[in-house]
Amino acid sequence: MNGIGFNNVNLTDKGVYKILYLNKGEGLQPHQLETMFPVTKATIRSIVNGKSRKDCYGLFMKLAK
Repeated sequence: MNGIGFNNVNLTDKGVYKILYLNKGEGLQPHQLETMFPVTKATIRSIVNGKSRKDCYGLFMKLAK
């Protein structure tokens, strides 16, 4: 790597997909998910609203149709 990367990433793609599934499929809210994952409620909100980890969000939404 050339020094540009994601050194602060606490979630793998698998974790992001799990958050999306639990929120979109099972109806869990971000405040419920924050106890299950090593990230803040704000980060979870950004993921489930498609503002961060857009690659995972886009693929999840495409497959969920």
